[in-house]
Amino acid sequence: EIKETPASSKPIGQANFKVYPVPVADYLYFSSSEQNLSVNITDISGRVIISSEHVDGRSGIQVQSLPRGFYYLNAKGSQTDATVKFLKE
Repeated sequence: EIKETPASSKPIGQANFKVYPVPVADYLYFSSSEQNLSVNITDISGRVIISSEHVDGRSGIQVQSLPRGFYYLNAKGSQTDATVKFLKE
């Protein structure tokens, strides 16, 4: 039996870090126990598309200009180091 995983896979390195909604159209939000994170969004080839400092996940990151496809969000802070794959619709 083959089980499908959602478009947002489990985070690498941080169990309590989640992104939503997935798939995303306009704004990508994330939940973390830490605020003011450094965030990079990369395409599947590893090229940095969006880079922001002091990001609060409740405010969201505008991604509506990104083409459809899969991306990685990497968030770093003093207690957070997480990478999550997400789908831009």
